[in-house]
Amino acid sequence: MRRRRKRKRRKRKRRKSKFFAGCFVVGRNSNFDLGLLHMSKFYTYLVRCNDGSLYAGYTVDLNEREVKHNEGKGSRYTCVRLPVKIVYSEEFQTKSEAMKREYEIKCLSKKEKEGLVRGITSSTF
Repeated sequence: MRRRRKRKRRKRKRRKSKFFAGCFVVGRNSNFDLGLLHMSKFYTYLVRCNDGSLYAGYTVDLNEREVKHNEGKGSRYTCVRLPVKIVYSEEFQTKSEAMKREYEIKCLSKKEKEGLVRGITSSTF
C-alpha cells in the first residue's frame, strides 16, 4: 500500500489595505499614485458620432477617452460610428456623482440632450 505524502499548504499572504483620503488602496505596490488618487476628477461626457447620434459616458481623462473611442476601443456603440467628437462634458469630484449624472443624461430624450450640447437648460423644453 502506498503512502500519501502530506502536502504543505502555503499560507496565502493577505494584502493589507490602507485607508487614505476616503479611498482604500490595496497593497504597497498598488498602481495608484496616492497624490493623484485624492485629486482625480471625474467627467460625464456626450459624444457626437458620425451618424449624428449622441453617446453618454464617464471618464477621468476626456482627451484620452476621445482617442480610445476613435481607435475603436471605447465602446461597442461608438466603434461602428467613427469618428466621434466630445461635444459636452461636466466635472465631478467622485465617480459616483459622475455615474449618476451619466444615467440621468442617458434617460433624457434626444431633444433634451441636444439642448445640453447647445447650452440650453432642460427647464425650457
